[in-house]
Amino acid sequence: MNLNTIGGLESIYQFQNELKLNKTEIDWLKQQIDQIALAFYLEKNPILIRKVGGIDGCPNENVYKEIIKGKEVTILHFCFTCSGAGKLDEFIRIFNHRTDSLLK
Repeated sequence: MNLNTIGGLESIYQFQNELKLNKTEIDWLKQQIDQIALAFYLEKNPILIRKVGGIDGCPNENVYKEIIKGKEVTILHFCFTCSGAGKLDEFIRIFNHRTDSLLK
């Protein structure tokens, strides 16, 4: 699994219980999530993740740009079903917290 991508980190984070990650490994994973958000920002491509889906379904457009705090930001929609909506809240919070702090 490529841990240098948002998708790779998201997959490992989602299945951390099944993979039986210990606290040190989970802390390292959280740091990597933070660092990939920083790397995108430093490459002048800040990214925010938004959770969408559920009963309303998923939008047609899952990647788009928005101006936030005077900067062009890429928005990624992570589409969820009703049953899977809560699994990655912490992943999204960690990633977005870093980007939000850099946009200020």
